[in-house]
Amino acid sequence: MWLLLALLFGLTYEGFGDYGGPIRAERVAFHARYAKYLRNVLASLCPPGSIDDAERANFLFQHNALRLAVTLQQARLDQFRYLPGSEEMYEMVSLIAFSFSKNYNCELEHIAEMSTRNCELAAIPDGTSINFKLMRFLTYPMDKLNMSFTAVESWSEPAFNFPFDNNVTYSDPRLESLANVIYYKSLQIGCSIGTCWKEGELQQALACVYSSQ
Repeated sequence: MWLLLALLFGLTYEGFGDYGGPIRAERVAFHARYAKYLRNVLASLCPPGSIDDAERANFLFQHNALRLAVTLQQARLDQFRYLPGSEEMYEMVSLIAFSFSKNYNCELEHIAEMSTRNCELAAIPDGTSINFKLMRFLTYPMDKLNMSFTAVESWSEPAFNFPFDNNVTYSDPRLESLANVIYYKSLQIGCSIGTCWKEGELQQALACVYSSQ
Protein backbone atom coordinates (compact mmCIF):
# COMPACT_ATOMS: atom_id res chain seq x y z
CA MET A 1 0.00 0.00 0.00
CA TRP A 2 2.75 2.47 0.94
CA LEU A 3 4.46 1.92 -2.40
CA LEU A 4 1.23 2.60 -4.30
CA LEU A 5 0.72 5.83 -2.37
CA ALA A 6 4.32 6.75 -2.95
CA LEU A 7 4.00 6.22 -6.68
CA LEU A 8 0.78 8.23 -6.86
CA PHE A 9 2.26 11.02 -4.77
CA GLY A 10 5.44 10.98 -6.77
CA LEU A 11 3.54 11.71 -9.96
CA THR A 12 2.75 15.18 -8.67
CA TYR A 13 6.45 15.96 -8.67
CA GLU A 14 7.10 15.31 -12.33
CA GLY A 15 8.46 18.36 -14.09
CA PHE A 16 10.32 19.78 -11.11
CA GLY A 17 14.04 19.93 -11.52
CA ASP A 18 14.48 20.57 -15.22
CA TYR A 19 18.12 21.09 -14.34
CA GLY A 20 18.49 18.38 -11.75
CA GLY A 21 15.95 15.80 -12.88
CA PRO A 22 12.40 15.14 -11.65
CA ILE A 23 11.72 14.12 -8.09
CA ARG A 24 10.94 10.43 -7.98
CA ALA A 25 8.54 8.45 -5.85
CA GLU A 26 11.34 7.07 -3.65
CA ARG A 27 11.51 10.43 -1.91
CA VAL A 28 8.24 10.06 -0.06
CA ALA A 29 9.43 7.03 1.91
CA PHE A 30 10.72 9.00 4.85
CA HIS A 31 8.78 7.70 7.84
CA ALA A 32 10.56 5.48 10.34
CA ARG A 33 8.32 2.53 9.56
CA TYR A 34 9.64 2.64 5.98
CA ALA A 35 13.24 2.33 7.12
CA LYS A 36 13.51 -1.24 5.86
CA TYR A 37 12.62 0.01 2.37
CA LEU A 38 14.94 2.98 2.64
CA ARG A 39 17.83 0.65 3.28
CA ASN A 40 17.20 -0.75 -0.17
CA VAL A 41 17.35 2.74 -1.67
CA LEU A 42 20.05 4.31 0.46
CA ALA A 43 23.33 2.73 1.31
CA SER A 44 24.85 3.53 4.68
CA LEU A 45 26.08 6.88 3.45
CA CYS A 46 27.73 8.45 6.48
CA PRO A 47 29.59 7.13 9.51
CA PRO A 48 27.37 6.51 12.55
CA GLY A 49 26.14 9.88 13.78
CA SER A 50 23.24 11.62 15.44
CA ILE A 51 20.71 10.66 12.75
CA ASP A 52 20.11 7.60 10.60
CA ASP A 53 19.31 7.23 6.90
CA ALA A 54 15.55 7.38 7.44
CA GLU A 55 15.96 10.69 9.24
CA ARG A 56 18.31 11.97 6.52
CA ALA A 57 15.67 11.09 3.94
CA ASN A 58 13.06 12.93 5.98
CA PHE A 59 15.12 16.13 6.01
CA LEU A 60 15.66 15.88 2.27
CA PHE A 61 12.00 15.26 1.56
CA GLN A 62 10.88 18.27 3.58
CA HIS A 63 13.42 20.61 2.00
CA ASN A 64 12.60 19.51 -1.54
CA ALA A 65 8.85 19.72 -0.86
CA LEU A 66 9.20 23.38 0.14
CA ARG A 67 11.52 24.10 -2.78
CA LEU A 68 9.02 22.47 -5.12
CA ALA A 69 6.23 24.65 -3.72
CA VAL A 70 8.31 27.74 -4.52
CA THR A 71 9.04 26.45 -8.01
CA LEU A 72 5.32 25.95 -8.69
CA GLN A 73 4.35 29.30 -7.10
CA GLN A 74 2.48 27.45 -4.37
CA ALA A 75 4.45 28.78 -1.37
CA ARG A 76 1.97 31.11 0.28
CA LEU A 77 2.96 34.50 1.73
CA ASP A 78 -0.51 35.43 2.95
CA GLN A 79 -4.13 34.88 2.01
CA PHE A 80 -3.67 36.37 -1.44
CA ARG A 81 0.03 36.23 -2.32
CA TYR A 82 2.53 33.52 -3.14
CA LEU A 83 6.28 33.56 -3.51
CA PRO A 84 7.18 33.96 -7.19
CA GLY A 85 8.31 30.79 -8.90
CA SER A 86 11.88 30.10 -9.94
CA GLU A 87 12.91 28.53 -13.22
CA GLU A 88 16.42 28.17 -11.80
CA MET A 89 15.49 26.03 -8.78
CA TYR A 90 17.62 22.94 -8.48
CA GLU A 91 16.80 19.77 -6.64
CA MET A 92 18.70 19.86 -3.39
CA VAL A 93 19.41 16.14 -3.54
CA SER A 94 18.41 12.91 -5.15
CA LEU A 95 17.49 9.93 -3.02
CA ILE A 96 18.15 7.53 -5.86
CA ALA A 97 21.01 5.33 -4.74
CA PHE A 98 23.46 6.07 -7.55
CA SER A 99 23.30 9.84 -7.11
CA PHE A 100 22.36 10.35 -3.48
CA SER A 101 25.86 9.83 -2.18
CA LYS A 102 27.16 12.61 -4.42
CA ASN A 103 24.72 15.14 -2.97
CA TYR A 104 24.08 14.30 0.67
CA ASN A 105 27.20 15.66 2.24
CA CYS A 106 28.52 13.79 5.27
CA GLU A 107 31.02 16.58 5.88
CA LEU A 108 28.17 19.08 6.18
CA GLU A 109 26.45 16.71 8.57
CA HIS A 110 29.60 16.65 10.67
CA ILE A 111 29.66 20.46 10.68
CA ALA A 112 26.02 20.47 11.80
CA GLU A 113 26.96 18.11 14.63
CA MET A 114 29.34 20.75 15.97
CA SER A 115 26.27 22.85 16.81
CA THR A 116 24.02 20.06 18.07
CA ARG A 117 26.60 18.26 20.19
CA ASN A 118 26.42 20.92 22.90
CA CYS A 119 23.11 22.48 21.81
CA GLU A 120 24.91 25.71 20.98
CA LEU A 121 25.40 27.37 17.61
CA ALA A 122 29.00 26.93 16.46
CA ALA A 123 31.05 28.62 13.76
CA ILE A 124 30.79 27.22 10.23
CA PRO A 125 33.23 27.36 7.29
CA ASP A 126 33.08 30.07 4.64
CA GLY A 127 30.83 29.14 1.75
CA THR A 128 28.25 27.40 3.93
CA SER A 129 25.13 28.53 5.77
CA ILE A 130 23.28 27.05 8.73
CA ASN A 131 19.78 26.83 10.15
CA PHE A 132 19.63 26.12 13.87
CA LYS A 133 16.68 25.26 16.11
CA LEU A 134 16.96 24.97 19.89
CA MET A 135 14.18 23.46 21.99
CA ARG A 136 14.38 24.07 25.74
CA PHE A 137 12.62 23.07 28.94
CA LEU A 138 11.68 19.64 27.61
CA THR A 139 10.27 17.02 29.95
CA TYR A 140 11.47 14.21 27.68
CA PRO A 141 13.34 14.01 24.35
CA MET A 142 11.25 14.59 21.25
CA ASP A 143 11.07 11.98 18.52
CA LYS A 144 13.69 12.94 15.94
CA LEU A 145 11.34 12.72 12.97
CA ASN A 146 8.73 14.88 14.69
CA MET A 147 11.43 17.31 15.72
CA SER A 148 12.62 17.66 12.14
CA PHE A 149 9.09 18.51 10.98
CA THR A 150 8.79 21.15 13.71
CA ALA A 151 12.15 22.69 12.85
CA VAL A 152 11.72 22.87 9.07
CA GLU A 153 8.22 24.26 9.50
CA SER A 154 9.55 26.97 11.82
CA TRP A 155 12.22 27.85 9.25
CA SER A 156 9.52 28.47 6.63
CA GLU A 157 7.30 30.57 8.92
CA PRO A 158 9.14 33.88 8.30
CA ALA A 159 7.48 33.99 4.88
CA PHE A 160 4.18 34.60 6.68
CA ASN A 161 5.43 36.95 9.39
CA PHE A 162 7.92 39.35 7.83
CA PRO A 163 7.51 41.55 4.74
CA PHE A 164 9.39 41.05 1.49
CA ASP A 165 10.37 43.90 -0.76
CA ASN A 166 9.13 44.11 -4.34
CA ASN A 167 12.10 42.09 -5.58
CA VAL A 168 11.56 39.38 -2.95
CA THR A 169 15.08 39.76 -1.62
CA TYR A 170 16.09 38.45 1.77
CA SER A 171 17.73 41.55 3.24
CA ASP A 172 15.85 41.13 6.53
CA PRO A 173 17.97 38.83 8.75
CA ARG A 174 14.75 37.31 10.09
CA LEU A 175 14.25 35.73 6.66
CA GLU A 176 17.61 33.98 6.72
CA SER A 177 16.29 30.55 7.71
CA LEU A 178 13.78 30.52 4.85
CA ALA A 179 16.37 31.83 2.39
CA ASN A 180 18.75 29.02 3.32
CA VAL A 181 16.12 26.38 2.56
CA ILE A 182 14.93 27.75 -0.77
CA TYR A 183 18.10 29.37 -2.14
CA TYR A 184 18.21 28.05 -5.69
CA LYS A 185 21.92 27.26 -5.66
CA SER A 186 21.79 25.19 -2.47
CA LEU A 187 22.63 21.72 -3.75
CA GLN A 188 24.01 19.91 -0.73
CA ILE A 189 22.82 19.51 2.81
CA GLY A 190 23.84 17.82 6.03
CA CYS A 191 21.72 17.78 9.19
CA SER A 192 22.11 16.72 12.80
CA ILE A 193 20.03 16.41 15.98
CA GLY A 194 21.48 16.50 19.48
CA THR A 195 20.16 16.10 23.03
CA CYS A 196 21.82 17.94 25.93
CA TRP A 197 21.35 18.43 29.64
CA LYS A 198 22.40 22.01 30.32
CA GLU A 199 21.78 24.41 33.16
CA GLY A 200 19.46 21.95 34.84
CA GLU A 201 17.19 21.50 31.85
CA LEU A 202 16.74 19.08 28.98
CA GLN A 203 17.43 20.64 25.59
CA GLN A 204 17.46 19.42 22.00
CA ALA A 205 19.10 21.13 19.06
CA LEU A 206 18.67 20.60 15.35
CA ALA A 207 20.93 22.04 12.66
CA CYS A 208 21.13 21.82 8.88
CA VAL A 209 24.17 23.11 6.99
CA TYR A 210 23.87 24.08 3.31
CA SER A 211 26.37 24.47 0.50
CA SER A 212 26.17 25.38 -3.17
CA GLN A 213 29.41 23.56 -3.98
